[in-house]
Amino acid sequence: MVDVDCSIVHLEYVHCSWNQRGAPEVNYTFYSGFSKNVTECTTYVLEKGTNTGCNQPYEDITGRFNIFTTKLVHGNNTLTKEHDLKKKVKLNPPINLTVQMGSDNNLWFFWNQTSTNCVESEVQYRANNKISEVRFFFLFILFLCTSPFLTPSHYPQVSKINIGTQSYCINLPSTTSRYELQVRSKIGTSCGESDFWSDWSEPVVWASTNSTVISTMNSMSVWTPVLYVLGTLTLLLLVMMLLHHESWFDANSPLVVQKLQPDKMSEPSVADTRRLNSKPQDLTDAYGPPSNFLEIDVYDPQTVGVGRNRYTTYEVRMRTNLPIFKLKDSCVRRRYRDFEWLKNELERDSKIVVPSLPGKALKRQLPFRGDDGLFDDSFIEERRLGLEQFINRIAGHPLAQNERCLHMFLQEESIDRNYIPGKVRH
Repeated sequence: MVDVDCSIVHLEYVHCSWNQRGAPEVNYTFYSGFSKNVTECTTYVLEKGTNTGCNQPYEDITGRFNIFTTKLVHGNNTLTKEHDLKKKVKLNPPINLTVQMGSDNNLWFFWNQTSTNCVESEVQYRANNKISEVRFFFLFILFLCTSPFLTPSHYPQVSKINIGTQSYCINLPSTTSRYELQVRSKIGTSCGESDFWSDWSEPVVWASTNSTVISTMNSMSVWTPVLYVLGTLTLLLLVMMLLHHESWFDANSPLVVQKLQPDKMSEPSVADTRRLNSKPQDLTDAYGPPSNFLEIDVYDPQTVGVGRNRYTTYEVRMRTNLPIFKLKDSCVRRRYRDFEWLKNELERDSKIVVPSLPGKALKRQLPFRGDDGLFDDSFIEERRLGLEQFINRIAGHPLAQNERCLHMFLQEESIDRNYIPGKVRH
């Protein structure tokens, strides 16, 4: 018995196949659609002249939130099946990959992907140090002695990229390293998260053109096997000398026991390891405020307006004793788009990696839902927790604390979106 499996490819077409158990023995006619009125396939996938799949154009970007119906027909036999394709979207790998050194002395990696506002990405990179053979000789010996405690440096580092972002920054890259970067993408939570990542992109490579270590490494690479052998022999020789010395010391060292006089045992000396007397802790020290603290609560959500002008606001209260903040206790009311504004300002003007916000929940904005959508109590509470986590992570970053936009967000009654970006000094 054949079975039909479908997925959406790059938001361009729906691919269905029925050859998971091998090519079928008969030629099936295939019908499909996001409604009960299915249409016959116009672009079949063939295997040795037999229909084994179909590619149907995907025209409505929100269609995957509806049930996709397929019919496989041969003679009087019909196999009908319903598919939920919301989480079965696989994008093609990102394209137009570039990597370059920026004017800020950071290494920037750029790419392009479809539906930017719905796509989240992951970047992985390896940094391979280019060292001379002389340094390699000594580092190899060190590695042999400590290898049980080391983690291989050539493992790729993977970083998650916020939805809508198509760039990645490596802060102050080493000029003696060769960087190899790749990126992959998938539909993010704000647009109905997909279970499938795209394949990794082709790798792009960057290495400093000012480094002269590359030519040195290439010219001496023939000595690498020799140095491996010399390193191993040196290590074995050191181990043998250590064992021999230890055996001689045990055989020729008398056991000396010194009895301490009672009157001297209480006298402190240079080598005395007894705990030093410390100041007793009083109630003020134990229960007083910490030397530095910053607490931000997002609470009391209130929904206002009607129809398309309906939205939810949240109370944002900050308590701190950090000197960078003008007010030590402030309370303002903000809505989701204000948090978005803050995130965009920090991504544009600061050098920090800004954490992601809770998703826009586009699915909850669709009509004819059985609940209250964006204004459902459970969703508002979930978003409140996400916004509270976001603002605490931002405000706790030392570099973000210098940005004027953060101070305006936390301590001014209204946000002036025409303000002049700058730093706050104390």
